[in-house]
Amino acid sequence: MATYRDEALILRKLDYGEADRILTLLTREHGKVGVIAKGVRRPASRLAAVLELFMHVDVQLARGRNLDVVTQAVRLPGPRFPADVERTARAALVAELADRV
Repeated sequence: MATYRDEALILRKLDYGEADRILTLLTREHGKVGVIAKGVRRPASRLAAVLELFMHVDVQLARGRNLDVVTQAVRLPGPRFPADVERTARAALVAELADRV
């Protein structure tokens, strides 16, 4: 499987199956990308805390048939939205607008 690395902002998340999550990422090099994070909803998942809405992350993705698969993710420095309700609301609006493009 071919892999690639990119910097991304998580715009949307959707639970899929028992333990997976489908994410919409806005990446620096590849634009808007749909990916799947396998097993991320399990309690022992190392990626669970990193793959949350509005997180600025460096991700490694493996090419998949329909969706690329997250193999690694590291949170990059940036604002902490959940601590500030107004910032979170603004981020949600920007994410929704970017997702519609």
